[in-house]
Amino acid sequence: RSSDLFDEVTIKKGLLWDQRTDRIIGFVDAVGGLFEEPSPKDVLDTIATHAIQFTFKSIFSSFHFPCAYFLTKALTGWQLRKMFMEGIHELHRYGSYVILAGCDGGGCYRAFLRSFKDENGCIMSENPVCNMPIHVMSDPTHLYKTFRNNLARSGRGRGFPRHLEIDGQSVVWEQIKDVYVRDSSQTVALTPLTSEHVNLSNFSKMRSGLAIDVFKESVEEEVAMNDPQGTVGIREFLRHVRMVMHVFSSRQKLLSTDDARVVKEAVKWFCSWKEKMR
Repeated sequence: RSSDLFDEVTIKKGLLWDQRTDRIIGFVDAVGGLFEEPSPKDVLDTIATHAIQFTFKSIFSSFHFPCAYFLTKALTGWQLRKMFMEGIHELHRYGSYVILAGCDGGGCYRAFLRSFKDENGCIMSENPVCNMPIHVMSDPTHLYKTFRNNLARSGRGRGFPRHLEIDGQSVVWEQIKDVYVRDSSQTVALTPLTSEHVNLSNFSKMRSGLAIDVFKESVEEEVAMNDPQGTVGIREFLRHVRMVMHVFSSRQKLLSTDDARVVKEAVKWFCSWKEKMR
């Protein structure tokens, strides 16, 4: 029993000559499926902007192995689904039965997840090789990056698409930047924040560790020390995101969405905030 985990990363556009294989590398090499040869037009006209990596991971042991990667551009959910299903057949040739698909939560990945949704709203499929169910899930670390990215888009004035508030108090990225500025002037840093944490690039946005650090308790404590009255909103946001992270990092399994930890700690507060923001 195994899982097929995959993720897509941004790459620098360009062409390279591989002396070993006598090939030019940099063009899209996966248009419709893993083993579907792209047409000459696709190869000549399309330089890849992303690379998608497929990794085999055993369910009952620690063994894992990167089994394939492909260069892509504007991959769709249905293309990804086709690639995944073809990969199931290839892994079966080596004696592996895929029962879990794990991915990030980007645009094409959300479309991939929706493509498996049945009439009851359940996201699940069936392995066509062994007729076993395939559970499809999104990587929880993407949720942490989503929290951070939405906070990074919140600010005052032009250049920010939103301005988040909690009970009338601003929840903006500038408050996190201010923590870094104050902390960097200290002899001993109080938080793990660095320039990479607050000055985000396309590459740093993909690093889940940088997102997790933003919600550390030490960041909340530094905010409270500097302005205990005017930062209640941002501290409440940081604290509840940390609660969500604690649920997903717990060794205690989540068996259903009715789990008290999800309902009480995660869903209830965010649903309440959503209603207030309307």
